[in-house]
Amino acid sequence: MGDASTGYYNLTNCPNTTCDTQNLPATALDTPNLKPETSEQFSITVNTAITIDYWHIEIKNQVSRIEPQDVIDLSHANALDSYNPKQIYINRDTNGQIIFVGFGYINMVGVETSGLDLTFNASADFDDMGAQIYLRW
Repeated sequence: MGDASTGYYNLTNCPNTTCDTQNLPATALDTPNLKPETSEQFSITVNTAITIDYWHIEIKNQVSRIEPQDVIDLSHANALDSYNPKQIYINRDTNGQIIFVGFGYINMVGVETSGLDLTFNASADFDDMGAQIYLRW
């Protein structure tokens, strides 16, 4: 999503029971193979006194950003192997201290959701009584 960019972040590293927060360099890396996020959506509306709306949304290749702290947390959970090591990684010195974090945008699997909205509308005019009732559910 663009050229690599380095900044400094306050990152917390908890390799054991002791946590250490440091201001460390982290680079948001270029993601040349990032696919565009796509979605398919449709809805159907039947409008009478009752309104029924059905909706369905499917997002593929959902774009998500992995933040530097997420990279550290994934490392402690031994879950960094699931990511491209050229984009999401940690460089450590010989003592195991973090000296650099690589992070950036990735494609997630996506999401699919659907639902049904039901609205009931009714009104009544009681002529001589001077009242009108409007119900919406």
